[in-house]
Amino acid sequence: MLIKLKKLLLTGLVVLWGVSAAAPASAVLASGSETASYSLSANRTTPNIGDTVQITVQGSNLSNLYGVEAKLSYTKDRLKVVGSLSSLIAFSDMKNNSETGRITVFATHLGNTAGISDNAALFTITFEGLSVGQADVQLLEVTALDKDSNRTVWTAGDKIDVSYVNNTGNGTPTATPTATPTATPTPTPKNGKPVVSKNSIRLGARMDENKKAAVSTVGSESLKKAKEQVPSSGKNGAKTVGIEISEVKGAQKYELEIPSDALRDSESNIVYEITTSVGKITIPSGMLSNTNVNTNQVSVSIGRADVSALNDKMQEKIGDRPVLELHVQSGGEIIAWNNPKAPVTITTAYTPSANELKHPEKIVVWYIDAQGEAQVIKNGKYDPTTGQVTFSTTHFSVFAFAYVNKTFADIEGLDWAQSGIEAMAAREIILGMDEEHFEPGLEIKRSDYLLMLMRALELDSAAADEETAAAFEDTDTKAYYSKALAQAKNLRIVEGDLDNRFRPGDSITRQDAIVLAQRAMAAADKDLPPRDAALLQFHDNDDISSYAADSVAALSASGIIQGYDGYLHPKELLTRAQAAVMISKAIN
Repeated sequence: MLIKLKKLLLTGLVVLWGVSAAAPASAVLASGSETASYSLSANRTTPNIGDTVQITVQGSNLSNLYGVEAKLSYTKDRLKVVGSLSSLIAFSDMKNNSETGRITVFATHLGNTAGISDNAALFTITFEGLSVGQADVQLLEVTALDKDSNRTVWTAGDKIDVSYVNNTGNGTPTATPTATPTATPTPTPKNGKPVVSKNSIRLGARMDENKKAAVSTVGSESLKKAKEQVPSSGKNGAKTVGIEISEVKGAQKYELEIPSDALRDSESNIVYEITTSVGKITIPSGMLSNTNVNTNQVSVSIGRADVSALNDKMQEKIGDRPVLELHVQSGGEIIAWNNPKAPVTITTAYTPSANELKHPEKIVVWYIDAQGEAQVIKNGKYDPTTGQVTFSTTHFSVFAFAYVNKTFADIEGLDWAQSGIEAMAAREIILGMDEEHFEPGLEIKRSDYLLMLMRALELDSAAADEETAAAFEDTDTKAYYSKALAQAKNLRIVEGDLDNRFRPGDSITRQDAIVLAQRAMAAADKDLPPRDAALLQFHDNDDISSYAADSVAALSASGIIQGYDGYLHPKELLTRAQAAVMISKAIN
């Protein structure tokens, strides 16, 4: 189905955008237009031979962008195109002519997805250097399509120069990460006073030499003023207030002093996006709703951690990758914050090595526990389109980036499943039958599939410390899956049969696995297209049970399931490899 959809989409792009024809004059924007504009950025400009360079096409002042095509040229004798990715994840593709040094990349949303507005990284194209010397990449033209099929063409152009040099070091050099991209900044604060513009606050910072920290303060009045200017509600009605802290030379960390009441308010549904040169912290207003705070003000900090404080084994595993430290303090004392109902999201720039960039799904995030051991953050991931690592956490600690190359001997050559299995194994969501074997063709039991699903979507944590009663007549409270199963029943992900049985030891059918995945994604607040069974296009639609049809439609429309040869085979039993791939797509 997906292959057929891609062919139709490609045809539609050619007809609608006129890829081979000139755009009508009415559709072309002048270079000096004050509307949308486009530019290039690079993650490094003086790489060594053998390193890759990521060139990103960035859009500014976008409005309801639904599909986009960009034409670029590059120095063909010095650069080789490795691949491209797009933030418009429904479908993207690239045409590269290495003889002429020309690339066309295009991408589009599908279905009832909202278009992109404001600023966004649209494409990231990866190049490899072929020889020493200067090369350039030029953005020639961008054609944009909004959701109403209105087309505009931008021709102002932009250019990035890259100078490849000889590799004189040992190992793969690591470039300095770029700063976390931000929205258009508000005016610079004067005399240390906050500047509020629309729903954003820009703060100056004072340097605390003892702590090597840049400290900023935001008061209740500034927050109130910014909240009143929030233009619209985001996901689930949340209103976002941006807080940008000016960069301070020499600062190892950034601290924001904020009224404690602003973070104890679980009713307002406010989200604070705190942007620093180290990274961005996205904090819900209910962050401290379950925490005893006796001061009127707390401070939230993000900074580079002292790697030498880690044990030798951990330092060796992490290498020269970034290590972050996050804290919340009250009265100068660190609070042991932990709130499963109010996760905080961290986004920071990261430049992978050339080897890591070949398999970015193996880049993971660890938190370092009290014993100095690494515990994987299952939602942590690197996005090649933005050059950033993002992860969510319900507690603060020391967090490190790592590259986990976990594989199994029996998945080599299993092209459709290998990367999904390895990504899940790197995050300890799945385990092999032993260290060397995964047994990809083995049927997966209902209990094992549910445990994997709950673990991947981090829905099992809420039940981890609770006493668990038997969820069904045929399940045991002492079973390894019992807590996850009880939580799944609480969330109405599983219901059991008429005799209140779950049948944990039975193999699971493909359609039942899809139903559980759709319900679990809904419980985890993952966006899915409308569940419309009328949209199903499998040859064996009639074999899909009525209770599963809507779930199949939703996961099919999102690209999580595709079937094979045009058939879904809904009542066949799911294999371990198929389960790993499905869940890997669900969490991404």
